[in-house]
Amino acid sequence: MLKLGCSIYVLDAQHRMSTIASAISQLKSMKEAAEETGNQVEAEEARKFIQILSGYPVSMQVYLDLNQQEERQLFTNYNSIGV
Repeated sequence: MLKLGCSIYVLDAQHRMSTIASAISQLKSMKEAAEETGNQVEAEEARKFIQILSGYPVSMQVYLDLNQQEERQLFTNYNSIGV
């Protein structure tokens, strides 16, 4: 339960989600090109990667009552370890 007046900071991993979506888009293009040229091995490999990325877990973390310095440090730490 949140108390009135508390601060909420959310690390939402939106950049990671955007990167995954971009990779899936590129893989779909590669798969289609491979299918058009009859390269079923490459098409199947792309399909497998698409399936893996489509189910890849990305977490969102919520923190309460951080000051600005703590929030900045948390963001830096989170992005430097590649969570």
